[in-house]
Amino acid sequence: MSHFWLGRLAAGTRGLALTLLLSLATLLPAPMPAQESAKPATTLAPEIETKLAEFLRRAREAKRGIWRAQSRNRIDQLAEAAGIEPERVKALQKPAEDAIARSLDAWEAVSLEGWRKWAAQFPADTPELFDQILAQVDQYVRSDYFADYVRPLEQPGWIEAMRATLTPEQVATWERMEQERQEAVRKEIAEAFDAAASRIREGLRATLMKKGEAIKKRLRQPEKRAAELDALANRITDSAPEVWRVRATRNFLWMDDDHRRAMVQTHFHINPDDKETATLEAAWEDGVTKLLSPEETKRLRSTQNEFKERRIAALSRILITQLDEQVAFTASQRERLQGIGKRLVSAEPSLLPDWNDEGHYQINVQTLLGCGRKATEEEMRTILDATQWRRWQAACSGTSSGVRSAMIAIRANTSAPVAKAPAQPGEPEDVENAISDHLYEKAAAERKRLLAAHLLKAEDAARVAGLPEETARLLETAARGSAEEELALWKTGADQTVRSQLREVTPENVKQRLASMNRFAFGRRTGSQSDPGALWEGTVNAALTDAQRATWQKELDARNAYRDDAIATLILAEFDRRQSLTTTQWSRLEPLVAASLKTYGPDIASMFSTSFSQTWYLQSHSMFIPLAAVPEADLKAILTKEQRERWTGGEHFGNTKNYLENVRRLHENRVKENKERGLR
Repeated sequence: MSHFWLGRLAAGTRGLALTLLLSLATLLPAPMPAQESAKPATTLAPEIETKLAEFLRRAREAKRGIWRAQSRNRIDQLAEAAGIEPERVKALQKPAEDAIARSLDAWEAVSLEGWRKWAAQFPADTPELFDQILAQVDQYVRSDYFADYVRPLEQPGWIEAMRATLTPEQVATWERMEQERQEAVRKEIAEAFDAAASRIREGLRATLMKKGEAIKKRLRQPEKRAAELDALANRITDSAPEVWRVRATRNFLWMDDDHRRAMVQTHFHINPDDKETATLEAAWEDGVTKLLSPEETKRLRSTQNEFKERRIAALSRILITQLDEQVAFTASQRERLQGIGKRLVSAEPSLLPDWNDEGHYQINVQTLLGCGRKATEEEMRTILDATQWRRWQAACSGTSSGVRSAMIAIRANTSAPVAKAPAQPGEPEDVENAISDHLYEKAAAERKRLLAAHLLKAEDAARVAGLPEETARLLETAARGSAEEELALWKTGADQTVRSQLREVTPENVKQRLASMNRFAFGRRTGSQSDPGALWEGTVNAALTDAQRATWQKELDARNAYRDDAIATLILAEFDRRQSLTTTQWSRLEPLVAASLKTYGPDIASMFSTSFSQTWYLQSHSMFIPLAAVPEADLKAILTKEQRERWTGGEHFGNTKNYLENVRRLHENRVKENKERGLR
C-alpha cells in the first residue's frame, strides 16, 4: 500500500471487520513478480499464518464460484445471441476453468502480501479480527473490485480459445456484444466515477499542497514560490482522474451486473494503486525540480536532509525505547544499538513523510517495531544475549504476548481492591458453558502476557546485577507467583465485566455476543499502574543485597532517562515537521521540552496510556502537551512570529491546551499525595 497519501489503513479497525474488508479490497498492492513472491516480505506468528491460510483457502473457493457463475452467464448469453452449438459451448468449459485458475493465482498474489502487512500492524488483535473476517469471506470476495490483476474473461488463453472454438460469424457476434457491453458500462459508471474521483482528487490536492507548504517553509521564502507550487499541485491533481479512470473502468467491466449497479448507487472509493501513485509522485518531483533554481534546490535538499536525519534519529530512539520495554537492554546495549536503529528506521519510507499532517494521526507502533525484523542475527548476537534476541524477534514480529511497560520500579504501588462481582441470575447450562469457555480462553492469553512481563523483570535484575544462578531462579519463581497474583485480580474484574455486558443473553446468541465483545471488556492496568505484589517485593528485598538492588535501580533510572530523552526528541521532530526549525531553534527548544516532560510526563501517561490504546507520545492529539507546557515567553524568544502563529492557530494547539489543564490538575494532586505519603 502506498504511503503517498494513504497512510492510515490501520485506524479504527477493531470491531469493524466488514468495513475493513471493503477497504482492503481497494487498497491491496499490485502483485509481486513471480521470482519475488516465493518468500513473503512480511512474516507473521504461526497462529496468524494459520488463520490467513484458512481465509485465503475459503476466499479462493468463494472467488472461484463467483467467476464460474460469471463465465457461465457470459457464455450462455453469447450462445443464445450467436446460436452456438452445445458441443462448442462444452468445448469452452475447460478454457474457462483454466482462465479462472490463472486469475485466482494472480488474485492471491495481489492479496497475500497486503493481508500480511495489515495483520502485522495488529498482532494482538489479528486472531480475533480474522475470526470475524472468516465469517464474512463471501462479502470480501464480492467487494474485491479494484485490485489490479487479469480477470478470467480477459485472460489471453481464454480469448484464444474463443477464437479457436467459434466460427468467424460467432466471433464477430462476441466482439460486437463485448463492445456494446463496455460502452453501456462506461455510460453507467460515468457520473458515479466523477463523484468518486472528485473525493479522492481533493485528498490528493490537500496532500500536494502540504508537500508544497513544507517546501515553502524550508526555503523560507513562502511568498516567492507559493503560487507556482500551488499551480503545480493543481495541475497534477486535475490530471489524476484520467489515470484512475483506466483501471476503474477496466474493473467495472468485469464486475457482476448486480454488484456494479449497487456500487454505482453508493459512494464507492477509487484509491490509487502503487503504479498510479509512483506516476503522480514522479510528476510532482519532476515539476518541483524544474520549478526551483539550482540554489533553491541545493538549499531545499540541505534542509530536507537535516529534517530527515533528525526524524530518523528520533524514531530510532523510540524504536529502542519500545523494544527496551519488551527486551530489557542495558545502558551499554542501548548505546551500541543506536546506529543499527537509525539504519532500520531509514529503510521504512512510511515513517519519513516529507509533508505536514494537520489532522489527527498516529505513529503506528507495529510499523515501527516491524523495522526490527530487518536486523540480522549475526549483528544482533554481538550485542544481545540469546534470551534478549528471542524477545527482540518476538516483539518485532508481534508475538510477544503484549509485553509492554514491564520495567517496574522496586517500590510497589498500592492497587485499589476489586469489587466482588454481583450474583448473577441462573443461566441455561449452555450459556454458562459458553461464557466459562470464553473466559478460560481469555485468561490463558492474559496469563501468558503477565508471565512474560514478570519474567522479563527477573531476567533484567539477574543480568544487570550479575546475580548467581540460585538467586536468579528464586526471582524467576517469585515472578511466576506474582503473575498469578495479578491474574487472580484480572479474572475477577473480567468475569464481572463480561457478565454485566451479557444481560438477557440467550443460548442462540451467546457465542455471537462473546465473539463481538470489544477488547475493552478485558481491559488491564498498564505496567506503570500494575501492582508488582507483596511476593515479588518481598523476594527482591530478601534475595538481593543492597548493592545489587542499587545496581539494578541505577539501570532502571537510566532506562527511564533514555525513554524521556527519546520522547522529547520525537516531540521536537514532529514539531519540526510543522515549523521547519533551524538547528539553533532545535537546540534551544530541546531542554525546555525535556524539562516539561520531566514535570508532567507521569501525569500525561496516566491520562492517556491505557492497555488498549496507542502510547500517548505516538498520538498527535497528545504528543504536544509537553511543548504546550513550555512558557509562552520562552517560545516567543525562540520561534519566529510566523511559526508561533502556525502553532497557536493549528488544530492541535487548542486540544493540547485543554488537555494540559487536566494534566496540571493531575500533577497537583499527585504532588500533594506524594507529600502526604512522604515521597518525593
